[in-house]
Amino acid sequence: MPILSVQLQPDLEPDLDLAATLALFGVAAEIADAELEISEGYDDGRFIDYNFRTRDLAFLWDILQSNVMDQPLLGPAIARAAIVVCEGPHGWDDYLLLHHHDRSVEVDEIPKR
Repeated sequence: MPILSVQLQPDLEPDLDLAATLALFGVAAEIADAELEISEGYDDGRFIDYNFRTRDLAFLWDILQSNVMDQPLLGPAIARAAIVVCEGPHGWDDYLLLHHHDRSVEVDEIPKR
């Protein structure tokens, strides 16, 4: 199954409620029938990867945008601290950048079927 990954960089939004963020991602995974795996690390700052495995990347991305990124209380802070990528037709060799916390970075769109 293809993967969509949301990398959250909490240092960019230190007041972000990570438990509430996880709850939003969990609900989005349930709605989109996706599996959610979480990993954490440190590379010039802390990061948390929320990796979603799904059969339908476009549907999952629609759900994440509407139920997480557009959520009025947490959405703006999540958007300011996140980078979202997904596998392309050839896996990670041609990944798509769907969202970047730096709004000046050009992003891709998932092709609609």
